Amino acid sequence: MSSGQLLKVLISMMQKITDVTTCLSDETVTSGQRATEGVIHQIDSFPGGIVGPGTFIFKHITNENDSSNNAVHLSVFVHPAIKLQVTTIFSTLVDSQEKDSDINVTVSSTESYSLLRVRGTSSTITLANVLPLNWADISNDANGNAIEHGTLLKTNVQCESSTAYTQLIIKCHKPNQQYQHLPQNVACSGWDIFCHPSVGDKLFQTFVCKGGCAIGLVEDARAQLEAYPPLPIFPRDFPDSRNGRLYWEGDPATNDETQPNSWALIRSCIEGSWGRNNRVLSRHRRECRDGKSPKDEVPQPSKLIMGNISGRRSLRINWSRLVSPTNDEPVIIVRGSFGIPFLQLLHGCGRLHKKQTDSDSTRQTKQRRPRRPVRPSNVAINAPSLSKEEKIAHSKTCQQLSESLSLPALLRCELFFDGKGSPSVGDIIFSLSEKPGEELTLGLVVAGGFSPSRGKAYAVAFVGAAKFIGALDGTQHGMVKDDAMFLKVAVAKGPSRRYALLSPLL
Repeated sequence: MSSGQLLKVLISMMQKITDVTTCLSDETVTSGQRATEGVIHQIDSFPGGIVGPGTFIFKHITNENDSSNNAVHLSVFVHPAIKLQVTTIFSTLVDSQEKDSDINVTVSSTESYSLLRVRGTSSTITLANVLPLNWADISNDANGNAIEHGTLLKTNVQCESSTAYTQLIIKCHKPNQQYQHLPQNVACSGWDIFCHPSVGDKLFQTFVCKGGCAIGLVEDARAQLEAYPPLPIFPRDFPDSRNGRLYWEGDPATNDETQPNSWALIRSCIEGSWGRNNRVLSRHRRECRDGKSPKDEVPQPSKLIMGNISGRRSLRINWSRLVSPTNDEPVIIVRGSFGIPFLQLLHGCGRLHKKQTDSDSTRQTKQRRPRRPVRPSNVAINAPSLSKEEKIAHSKTCQQLSESLSLPALLRCELFFDGKGSPSVGDIIFSLSEKPGEELTLGLVVAGGFSPSRGKAYAVAFVGAAKFIGALDGTQHGMVKDDAMFLKVAVAKGPSRRYALLSPLL
């Protein structure tokens, strides 16, 4: 059977468990020239049943003499925490397929690969110094700016314990390629190297000796938050998955000293202080050496509960209770193009300021100096209010979109703060109202801090989709900044409150 027929069967199977069916049909992806990324779901459960993100790479094996030996391999790279779950899903998917004498579909779980992430401005030059690659045939630019995100390169390196050679899979990583010109996206752009564990240590040491700087989990998370738009991190930004719920809500099994929650330590490192002041790891090692384990409080059915996580007081967040206080149904995160209606609804709550242009400005080589100071575009101002007819039409649109929500959903949003202070995990977001008793709890902050590239405090949060629509219905707190619309909200940290601008992230 031809490779094209085998590819159609494989893609039809993947459509049941992934959200990247259009990308899987791309010729550059199916031919093995480029990798694609997506979210893996349970079988036929989209948009629910989230398992976690994955990277998909195709490989064709063609036998010109005997077409019956043609094969198409699909490699799926996932986080080690969901490897067993993904393997079970693929095995169930293959068993449910109709048997065909001409097609044989099998699932094999190989040993884990090592993943080396090379990031920064000199990532391409450093990679060329370490690995034997001919960069002249790939790009005319010395920095590799012409290479698209997901482009695959392959080379061989010698194993450390033998004379045999093993293959490396090198993937170009530019998740924000449309905004690659922004300096804050450099720290999260570079290359991903998938290799056998036997050569992983050797490659890591070689990169360090050739000018690379090893960083930790905290620095990597900070770089992804600093990017524009900020990149999601698993499982922090996947509260609709099982591991995301363990990350935020904890696990009752953590009360047993023999079954610690692995995500608790990772969360403590990311949310803790930076650099030498972060003593979470040293405290954890000391407790393990002494045979001690912190006692966690049993989670109760509420939104926010203080509990010990690796010896550090932190918040346990129940996202289902945030959407519906009386319902424990798992939430759904609105991702990709499904968030466009919410963004359009935000832009419809006010009018954008139109720039006044002189009809003869194109003819003049020198414009007049303004008589009054001109407000910079990056300063937020109140959006001009809508007319009565426009307000009625916008309110009807809000009601229609609210009625179309059949599942409890969350929106991933960004927050821009003004003034001093830094946001922290668990800060509560409120909608503004003239009456204090009518303020609505929209969501919670999941990551934040001062952003050097933005020049102010910045945070990522999750808000309820229905509550976001309710806050936009008839609001007078639309703000305009950089020719974009935002919703002015209040963020509470204990008794103090600050104002911030909120906008959904696609």
